[in-house]
Amino acid sequence: MRWGVIALACAACGGQGVDLEIDAEVTFDRVELFVTYDVCRDDNGAACDQGIGWPNQTSRPPGTIYVLRDDEKLISSTKIDGGSAVLHLEAASGFEDTKAIAVAAYQGNKVVAATVLWSPRIPLHSAERWKVHLDTTEDASVKLHEDPGDKPHHRALAWPREASPDVPDPSDYASCFVYQEWNGSEWDSKYFVPESDMDCDGSPPDCTPFWNHFDPEAARCVTKTPVAGFCALGTPACAGETPGTTCTPTTPGTCMPQEVCAQCGDATDLAACIRDQVTNATSLDALLTRAECTFRFETNVPGPCMTPFGNQASFVLAVPCTSNPNPVLRDPAMPFSGGSAMVMTPDGSTYAVSAEGDNTACAFTVEWKAGGAPLVSHFVLAFSLGTRTVLVPLTLGPAAMGGCDPNATSPDDCRITGPGGQDSLFQCIRG
Repeated sequence: MRWGVIALACAACGGQGVDLEIDAEVTFDRVELFVTYDVCRDDNGAACDQGIGWPNQTSRPPGTIYVLRDDEKLISSTKIDGGSAVLHLEAASGFEDTKAIAVAAYQGNKVVAATVLWSPRIPLHSAERWKVHLDTTEDASVKLHEDPGDKPHHRALAWPREASPDVPDPSDYASCFVYQEWNGSEWDSKYFVPESDMDCDGSPPDCTPFWNHFDPEAARCVTKTPVAGFCALGTPACAGETPGTTCTPTTPGTCMPQEVCAQCGDATDLAACIRDQVTNATSLDALLTRAECTFRFETNVPGPCMTPFGNQASFVLAVPCTSNPNPVLRDPAMPFSGGSAMVMTPDGSTYAVSAEGDNTACAFTVEWKAGGAPLVSHFVLAFSLGTRTVLVPLTLGPAAMGGCDPNATSPDDCRITGPGGQDSLFQCIRG
């Protein structure tokens, strides 16, 4: 390898190149730079955007991957003067125009502040001094729609490069780094990694070069079952160290609408893809099977109708329901675990779900128990039928017209939209 950038301690500052004076609102004991000149590209030259799976994660947030290329050596300093660190960079000819430089500050092995300098030019024949202020960070997360509220709006994480036949001693080599920034609705992710080992697991070739110690048992995917073509939850599997994975249905099975397979079969973050399918579906969308339940409400003092059945809505699925299916409502961003039979939405509405049935059908009732005029909310209804778990998207909200019906003798009907009974979801349940 040839090194396009050299870094010197503060004592050598001055002359040609650039001095970086780095500070933050938190204390730190080390800074590290990730100097990049290009992004990861596939065989067709398009930028990689599937993201990097960092250690111990079951999904990898999509995002641009910036590669260190020839400059995989560690650029770091532990010299802190008055709360600031100073590094001096000099570039060889042809290496002065960078794509991005990520700057991370550490307390021990934890990143506590960071920022990214976009397309900075390192002067070849003159001297400059840049003052770089870092944003305080929380740990990076795969939860991309988790509003930070009053917490920092920047997240970061670094993990060290492991030894490999090409790099038996990685202590002098750059680590892998992910930087996330809240854009008002979700977290944007950027990755800064060595080109020769983009997940820093030190063992290429591997099942995926974009996932640190890829663990098929913890990962999730969706696939059509090989015989009947049902859309089911699966786990990625690979053969030995051959790049590429296949999706194998889990046992016992988890059934979901066929459109989830159509839209999320290649998703790198399955939970995020399902969330987008559930929350972005509209009444005009004829592809995603789901239930829409609306509730009348008191108009004078907005809230649930407290007359008999006034705050309830129900729908029937034509599938056997001989035992309690224990329905729960789950956050669409976490559709595979957890959930509760009673939930509270951010607008203060409380809903409860229950079910009963027989050999021919399962009837589900959703009760709006508390809150003002409800806003539209999205959930995944999860329930068990024998050895299968079933996931049905569910939208709750106000009826077009308010006003309670004191003569109601049964809950209002929810509407099943999309392919409905023609969806392979129902064949999957029965199969």
